[in-house]
Amino acid sequence: MSLKPQNRWQAFALHMLISLLIFVALVAVIYFFWYPGFLFRYDGGLEGAKLVAGVDFVIGPSLTLLVYKLGKKSLTFDLACIAVLQIACISGGMWAVWRTRPVAVVFAAGTYATVNQHAYEALGYQPKKIAILQDHWPVWVAVKLPEGREAGISMVWALTGQNLHASVDNYVPYADMVPLLGRQGLQATDIKNGKGQLGEFQKAHANSKFFPVTTSMYAGYLAIDTDTGKVLEYFEESE
Repeated sequence: MSLKPQNRWQAFALHMLISLLIFVALVAVIYFFWYPGFLFRYDGGLEGAKLVAGVDFVIGPSLTLLVYKLGKKSLTFDLACIAVLQIACISGGMWAVWRTRPVAVVFAAGTYATVNQHAYEALGYQPKKIAILQDHWPVWVAVKLPEGREAGISMVWALTGQNLHASVDNYVPYADMVPLLGRQGLQATDIKNGKGQLGEFQKAHANSKFFPVTTSMYAGYLAIDTDTGKVLEYFEESE
């Protein structure tokens, strides 16, 4: 039995199936490695997946539908050109997603923020040359400040236009700061409109507290297990 498509619609369907398999593999990379956990939904991973889907499903299969004709002399060449174009577009899309992925999730002065390569480079840093960031990205790190001065220092940095979360000279492993989480963070009642969903969540997770988080796209709160430092849930900021 021949698997060679007999008409353009069969060729389109076959190309679409191949594109689907490619898409699943690429999204797995984005979801599990580049934007794991809450980062996929709230720091651009989902938008990156949509971008890849656009170039993967539209360009290749659509062109195949247009040019495919069984017995056409230039068919092999045409399909090869389509494959090269599709690979080039997918590679460009993946490069854009890779380039904007978070380098680090940084805990500083009771808040979390994601910092990508663009942000570091804008401040004159090369992330690959920073020892603590040379692990697999995104790296979880913390900014260690003199104890008891977090709020004041954070305000000073904000007023001077500096990025406390990009204070690479003060980076320490995130695990070093986990024992301090229990003394920081917010209760559900400390957050505007937080008595409902957040309150119920905190009742169900006795060791949880809420910490403001800023990503490249959203601002909200991370529910953190203060014993382990792990993210339990992301909550969007209430209006």
